[in-house]
Order: sequence, then structure tokens, then C-alpha cells
Amino acid sequence: IERGLILMSEVEVVIDMPSRSSIRLRVITCDSNKVYQASSLKQNTWKELIKYFEKRNIKVQNKINFD
Repeated sequence: IERGLILMSEVEVVIDMPSRSSIRLRVITCDSNKVYQASSLKQNTWKELIKYFEKRNIKVQNKINFD
């Protein structure tokens, strides 16, 4: 494996809302953990984003449970 290449199986996405904070998207890889504030996204956009990740076999932890 080339340096800097991340396998999709090593990526996990977490959608959560810490107490007294806005909704965020956390991207976890084997060597980093990046957080993106994303409270302005609509519920439908979150659903589409989750489907996008799942289609690409990226593990998603949906702690908000958008129905």
C-alpha cells in the first residue's frame, strides 16, 4: 500500500450531537479523527449522505437516528 492511501474498510463515519452542541460528522481513519460541524444540513440531506457512504461500504454510526 502506498503511503497516504486509505482503504475504505479503514474508514468510519459517525453522525452525532454531543450535549449542548450541534450535529456533527466525524470521520475516523486508522490515523486521524476529523470533526465537521454540519447542523445546517436538512434531515433529507443527512439520509442521502448516509446512503452515499453505505453504498461505498463505509461504516456509518448514526447516533441521531434520522427516520
